[in-house]
Amino acid sequence: METSRATHPQGGMATAMPFSRWSALLRDRYGLECDLPAGNPFVSAVGIQSMDDVDVADVRMSPQVLTPMRSTPASAPALYVKLVESGGMTLERRGARQRFEKGSIAVVDPASPFTETIDDQTHLIVVSCPRTTLRQRGIRCQLDGWLAPDPHLPDTQVIQGMIRMAGAHGHAVRERTRASIANQLLGLMDILIGEDHRCARARAADATRLRVDKFLEQHLGDAGLSAEDIANGVKLSVNYLNRVFNAGNTSLMRYLWSQRLERARQMLSSPQFAHLSIGELAWRCGFSTAAHFSRLFQQRFGMTPSAQRRQACPGNRIPCTSR
Repeated sequence: METSRATHPQGGMATAMPFSRWSALLRDRYGLECDLPAGNPFVSAVGIQSMDDVDVADVRMSPQVLTPMRSTPASAPALYVKLVESGGMTLERRGARQRFEKGSIAVVDPASPFTETIDDQTHLIVVSCPRTTLRQRGIRCQLDGWLAPDPHLPDTQVIQGMIRMAGAHGHAVRERTRASIANQLLGLMDILIGEDHRCARARAADATRLRVDKFLEQHLGDAGLSAEDIANGVKLSVNYLNRVFNAGNTSLMRYLWSQRLERARQMLSSPQFAHLSIGELAWRCGFSTAAHFSRLFQQRFGMTPSAQRRQACPGNRIPCTSR
């Protein structure tokens, strides 16, 4: 499709362009080669804002495959921070493959070869950070592959907001304000690429488990509690929660049942709850039947609930019934 509604991408508003001009822009400005999948119409647009040392591009893309044409750091003048606003993209390099969807950020170095596959109707905001400026600020300016900051970290979410603000309003503000925005974006690069993200992910996972624990403290007794209920309660996705718990060789729902069993054992071991029947105690911990509770409890702890109670409170004479 070789039609165009406008002739220049500079100025902030995304401007549609023919493929010949689009591919020239990617090649000359970003060092990228572009291939189009067969059978897909080409409809892409870009608006670029210059903010002192930083460029911010609002990019709308139809399906395509991008690969860096440069091969040395000296010939690739910038690192690129890509925020996915809608749609998605996949990065591949040396057998590694990662998917980026709405809200994700990828930091890429065109001097490090990769393949970038763009989905249909994908909207990106791309911040170009000059390598020389990063070096002057003492920020790492060369990557082996790409970086993918955890989108659930508060620090990353602040950066998401800054990038969105720059993309939406940078063209309308005064030059002095644009320079200030550029300075802040460059400063935030130190957070994106200067930190060991394995440590950052570990902190995020710990914080997530703490949020789940606090929610479960109040809702363990709800026998109908689902993964979706927990995710809604802590305002995170089920997929993300399962990734966090899978790192500990469990899943969100297995963790829920584990916490229920642990609470039941604590109650069985406490004189405070010695007056409760096994059935009542099981119900308070979210089990729908005493039989189901007893079976899971014995599998987990190697004894029946009644035996646990007798062992913890040998002086207890209250019948351990399920009624």
